[in-house]
Amino acid sequence: MGWDTKNCFHGGAFFSAIGNDFSDMEKSKTIISADVLDAWFDPSPKVTEALQAYLPWILKTSPPIHAEGLIETISSHRGIPRQSILVNAGSSNLIFCVLSRALPQNASVLVLNPTYGEYKFFLEAVMGCRVVWFSQYKTPAYSFGVDDIINAVKKENVDAVILVNPNNPTGNFFTRGEMEELCKGLPGHVMFWVDEAYIDYVGAVNSVEDLACRRSNVLVCKSMSKVYALSGARCAYLAANKDLVAHLRKQTPPWAVSLPAQIAGVYAMKDYGYYLERYNETKRLKEELLTGLRDILPAKLLPGHINSILCECEPGFHVNQFLDGCRHGGLFLRQVANMGENWGENAFRVSVKDRATNRAMLGIMKNAIQEQGGAL
Repeated sequence: MGWDTKNCFHGGAFFSAIGNDFSDMEKSKTIISADVLDAWFDPSPKVTEALQAYLPWILKTSPPIHAEGLIETISSHRGIPRQSILVNAGSSNLIFCVLSRALPQNASVLVLNPTYGEYKFFLEAVMGCRVVWFSQYKTPAYSFGVDDIINAVKKENVDAVILVNPNNPTGNFFTRGEMEELCKGLPGHVMFWVDEAYIDYVGAVNSVEDLACRRSNVLVCKSMSKVYALSGARCAYLAANKDLVAHLRKQTPPWAVSLPAQIAGVYAMKDYGYYLERYNETKRLKEELLTGLRDILPAKLLPGHINSILCECEPGFHVNQFLDGCRHGGLFLRQVANMGENWGENAFRVSVKDRATNRAMLGIMKNAIQEQGGAL
């Protein structure tokens, strides 16, 4: 019996090679999972050392019920009150459990076109919202200004704004100063949900976590998956007004974050210097990958400010055939059409990997083009 596939499409097709029952995990060493934006680097050695040293005990032991230690660590290292922090098992859990309660019924919501696909699915299929797609970009690289968002909010009379900053898949972002300006410019009744899954790639100083703690209409969703290399652990938190967080905690089940995830989150935050080095290295690796892609792809390439490159191919380039050829070579890439409205039919995204893997990806992509006669 097949599984229901009506939920949001994400990457992760590489598990078809490994097996969803994990029957051939050895293949994880040879296939390239560039269809997701998981970190190319390993978690901090302090994370893996702690988990490996006590793994049997960790697996059989119930975690702290409300993740008090994780919350205290987030508070200390991010400089926000613990009363303003709500933890959960990944940002998707926060979207479904928190955003569903924060949005008014039949809400109108302004969303960037394109953006993270879960929001499109959640707003339209789950909540039945009226989604207003923001597409008033000033350049082909999807640049826009604070005033553009504020004007769209007033024109469309929306109830909420959802902004992934930096945005996925375009990589555009607003600085801290621009975000402050945007928060001030939005009407007080408009809920502002900010998803900062990739903010550390452009510097944690650009985060508005602290601002969310002081304003009643701003909520900041913080995944620990991408920038801490903890995608498999499922750990995230919300920064928001303490009164809202107190209300949400009453509706959050006990043990919402597993013990491995709590431990990993604590040890990762305590070794932030390790991750800062990885973010700088990611920028260098992206530049090298970008140079290689320019040599082989007939496409507009948008590196942006996240750990991937958006490739918008020329009309004559048959993306589906190309991606099939890449999969046959063990490389999984991600089409992005479901991340927007009437957009991206001939576009795909490539996540940044380590230097050797980036070179292997370029070789596989080049072969996929050559196998189609050099021009798809």
